[in-house]
Amino acid sequence: MQNSATKREYLNNVLWKQYKHYAAAAEYITNLELKYSDFKNLVDWQHYANGGYPTPNSPSKIWAIFDKFNYAHRLLTKYGYENTINELNDEFGLEINETTPNPKNHPWDNIDDENI
Repeated sequence: MQNSATKREYLNNVLWKQYKHYAAAAEYITNLELKYSDFKNLVDWQHYANGGYPTPNSPSKIWAIFDKFNYAHRLLTKYGYENTINELNDEFGLEINETTPNPKNHPWDNIDDENI
């Protein structure tokens, strides 16, 4: 219990302060464009690029976002929701062309559930 408390104290008093300094530096060098929340997302996406959070067999955070978008877009396309797709593409300034998926093997696919 004491070991956990010591680690939490170190995280709060040392590492989070350093992290906030890095975030402030990133904001400064981008002329105030890169806000803290965006910096945190970029760091998380990079740090968890091979998955592992919140569990060892969790997929990459950014991969999961694309996976959900892919699912939604293909489902809407398949069942004739072109108006919805077109409106959303216009709203978000996107042009999406669907092609044949090329599944890849990912680190989180190779996690043995028994060894977690």
